[in-house]
Amino acid sequence: MLLRATILVTYEKTDVTDPNHPDNPDNPNSQFNSANWPTSIQEIEGFDSEMKVSPNPLSDLGVISYNVPKANEISVAIYDLSGRMVLEVYTQRLSAGPQKAAFNVRAMPNGVYFARVSSNDFISQQTIVVAH
Repeated sequence: MLLRATILVTYEKTDVTDPNHPDNPDNPNSQFNSANWPTSIQEIEGFDSEMKVSPNPLSDLGVISYNVPKANEISVAIYDLSGRMVLEVYTQRLSAGPQKAAFNVRAMPNGVYFARVSSNDFISQQTIVVAH
């Protein structure tokens, strides 16, 4: 029979300089330790992340076509050039495979925007032009 020992690490909760405190950037397990920050989104082998928006430019209705590599919660949204979300199309759990999202830009001013499809595994983005 194999027994596993559980070791509890204690720290002074009010002292963020304590080496075991989770907010201490010198703690290798801390979220504030830059070594733990993600540097990129992991590539998914054999996954075609290309998305298409049609028509582009658009004046009223658009359709975003994209692929989902595996079942996941997917967010589809439109952002302005400053990175502010101006239209949330949907966030929902989708199965793997080709997907489409329809959206309406009639209430948006003319300009350049980004259509973005994202999940925990990938982000696809395409520039769109709204011209009424």
